[in-house]
Amino acid sequence: MPLLTLDEFFCGNAQEDSIAPNQGGFGRPSLAEIWDLFRKIELMPNVAWVRVALHDDTEIIEDHGTEVLSLSGESIVVCTDMKATELEEIANCEWLCLEQLK
Repeated sequence: MPLLTLDEFFCGNAQEDSIAPNQGGFGRPSLAEIWDLFRKIELMPNVAWVRVALHDDTEIIEDHGTEVLSLSGESIVVCTDMKATELEEIANCEWLCLEQLK
């Protein structure tokens, strides 16, 4: 599966369960909040890019006779030379309800 830019994944995506669906209802922030956080991280001088890795469940479905892309994000990938602990703090992993980065 390809890596999508933040805009490719989040822009126009209203499926709240398209990323971290098991965390929905358990404090996971909205897609808009996640997008905003990672856009800010991507603008940092020591970050080359941020992408969304797609899950195998990403597919094209038919909705009332129209083909629609149903996105399913696996994880968010940050290309940086930052230490994992620093990125964990900046990304506020606890707030995102994500596993700690290794």
